[in-house]
Order: sequence, then C-alpha cells, then structure tokens
Amino acid sequence: MKNKLSVIIAVIILACAAVGITFETYAVSLPEAYITDISALEESFKVEMQEVSGITGYQVQYSTSENFDKDDTHSVITYSNFSAPENLKGGQIYYVRARAFKKTDKKNTRD
Repeated sequence: MKNKLSVIIAVIILACAAVGITFETYAVSLPEAYITDISALEESFKVEMQEVSGITGYQVQYSTSENFDKDDTHSVITYSNFSAPENLKGGQIYYVRARAFKKTDKKNTRD
C-alpha cells in the first residue's frame, strides 16, 4: 500500500507540473503543547495547556474514541492556553489531545 501511495503522489505531482502548478514545502519546528489540567464541568470540560511562546494558538481535539476515529473526533481552535468545548453529553468519557500551531503567510504549521 505504501508503494502504491508513493506512485499516486508522484503521478499527481507530475500532472500538476505539466499544467504549471508548483509546490512549496518547508519544515518548521514548534514547541509541543502539553495539557496541564483538565476539569470536568456540567456539560463540558475545561482544558488548560502549558503556555508556549512563538505560536499563534492551540488546536484541541476531543473524541469518544480512544484512537480518535474520524467520526467521533471534534476539534476546537483557541488562541489562549485554555479551552472549554460546549454541549457535550454528561457521563461520557472523552479523550483529549492538544497541539500548538503557528499561522504563517501561506498556511498553518502544527507540531
């Protein structure tokens, strides 16, 4: 499967190059965002992350699936070091993860 994916990506890049589309890639290293505290609220929870300098904000993902399956995963963007998603089901277990991002002039970069 990995080999087929490489071939498909190569074909797409060649097709784009044939019509004049170019790609720009670069790597940016960002500090990791650590969750420092999670507090249960009535129909929500509050997540606090370690404050990280040099970033634009945080993406907090929460899911009812331990593996963060696509159908069960939701995402919240926050520009402060805490977030509290709303309208969640009480008595449900939610798994939470967070990452930092930095907005550049071209796209978002994530750790």
